[in-house]
Amino acid sequence: MEMENTLLRIEETVAYKYLSAEPESIQQYAAYCEKYGQNNPNRKVSSYNILIDKLEENEYSPKDGVIIINQYGILFDGQHRISILQKKYGKQYEVMVLKLEVDYTIKRKLLLLLKWIRMKLRHE
Repeated sequence: MEMENTLLRIEETVAYKYLSAEPESIQQYAAYCEKYGQNNPNRKVSSYNILIDKLEENEYSPKDGVIIINQYGILFDGQHRISILQKKYGKQYEVMVLKLEVDYTIKRKLLLLLKWIRMKLRHE
């Protein structure tokens, strides 16, 4: 299972490994969805299967979802799309991305604030 706050290459992620269709990889991805999908209705095995089918049949378009990287080239959003595209076309395939300059001190404070708000809402 993936570790939080750990940098992984795409081929090391559960989203990429799921594409192998091996039973263990399917189970790991289902567990990943269970753990991280509570606040994201799109983080389901069925949603990923729909995305896989869509990208297998059609070319990738940023209109369908922008892939975002930070100023260090680290993927910020689009792991599933990149996994499918890398599996389909290989590592050398190029896509247009949105590069954002992220102030991590502000991001950390916002994440802590969101965590505190969620905790408060659970206890009400």
